[in-house]
Amino acid sequence: MSMNSQEFSQLFRLPWKNFSTAFPWTDKYVGFSTYEDHKMGFASLVKIGYDPQVSDIVKPLYITATYGKKIDDGLSLTSFQRKLTDPVDISSDEYSFNIETNQFFYNGKEVNPEEILREIDRSHNKPKKSFRGFFLRIRLWIRDHLRDLFKFLFEKTAATHYKRYGEKFSLYSADFKEPENHLKPVLPPFLEHSKPDGAVDILGYKVEAWVAILYAVIHLGLYFIFYYLDIKPSWIITMLKNNFLTVVYVISTLGLMNAVLSTVINISPHDTSIKFLRTFRDLYLRYLFKKIKI
Repeated sequence: MSMNSQEFSQLFRLPWKNFSTAFPWTDKYVGFSTYEDHKMGFASLVKIGYDPQVSDIVKPLYITATYGKKIDDGLSLTSFQRKLTDPVDISSDEYSFNIETNQFFYNGKEVNPEEILREIDRSHNKPKKSFRGFFLRIRLWIRDHLRDLFKFLFEKTAATHYKRYGEKFSLYSADFKEPENHLKPVLPPFLEHSKPDGAVDILGYKVEAWVAILYAVIHLGLYFIFYYLDIKPSWIITMLKNNFLTVVYVISTLGLMNAVLSTVINISPHDTSIKFLRTFRDLYLRYLFKKIKI
């Protein structure tokens, strides 16, 4: 049988303990809201209801408890500094309601309305418990500090990005657009003239001229260091006396150097900045909305 919000709220027999009278919903959902009073002008808004358009006889219940400061037209969630000992906002979809038998269930096990209210009160106010809420407060502290850290990193990166590229981004941007003029690799001025057709052939292996020159300079520097410090590793002497090993060494080290430098040089600073912004934004939002299991 169908049930309206007024009839549904009467099953909970409110007021009960710190919970106020029920305020039945007037929209398309069936349910009600109630307040749980706290000290110093604070309260928790508790909502319990279900969607009647769900075809199943057993409807999933949607339960939330939100802590805030009392104002004239309800609760303010942002006009105060939260403490670790404040009640934690919770939500649950583990309860269900049979609209034909008026029975409530928690993970398939039958419960009564008073048990639901008692569990909401227990979970919501757990941080206030000195011993039982200790580990929960530690997890909340870690979550909040990680959230603040990634927000700080995003804001600093966004400020630097704006100064350098003139592009503004916010934490709640749907996505970051990358202008086409920034998608090309940004090369240092002294490398802008380097072209693939200026490649140098070293033992059959082709690399750009600047890579070959840098490779030669590095080895020349190592030679002078080894010479003046009188360093004579036996494995180097053995390798240089063998033509095959010398060729293998040159090709492998030159190829590795060419691959690494090509990767590094082709990284666009603009694209890297965008990736950092995305990462910090996503991590901030993850910890902002991260649910803590009670």
